Amino acid sequence: MEIHLLPDKTSFIQLGTFLAVLVALKFLIFNPLIKIIKARKDRTEKLLAEAKALESRIREASLEYNEGLTKAKDEASKKADKIKALGLKEEAAIKAKAREESMGLINAAREKIEATKNKAMVDLRKDIPLIAEEIIKKING
Repeated sequence: MEIHLLPDKTSFIQLGTFLAVLVALKFLIFNPLIKIIKARKDRTEKLLAEAKALESRIREASLEYNEGLTKAKDEASKKADKIKALGLKEEAAIKAKAREESMGLINAAREKIEATKNKAMVDLRKDIPLIAEEIIKKING
């Protein structure tokens, strides 16, 4: 067996075949694969940008919602305070009216009692001489 250090024609054929396969692989596999990877990267970057924009819109909407909620709570609190004040005012008016009515009833009752007392005093004054006579008769016997 003989060892040849110089390349022979089969080495050039193998080198040519290797380069042809390498060029074919570049056009048939590597370039389409690079395009797919680049397209995927571009799509991912686009989706990330959309996600950031959407996140920003969500933050703005959340802030707007919270401001609206705070405003609604404040308005509800003010309305509740107004209703409470109206209720207290109405309560005071009802109490004052009830006090007036009860004072009117008390005064009417006092007047009736006074009239009854005066009538009883008049009746007793009329009957005093008769009662005095009866007492004298009983004492004298």
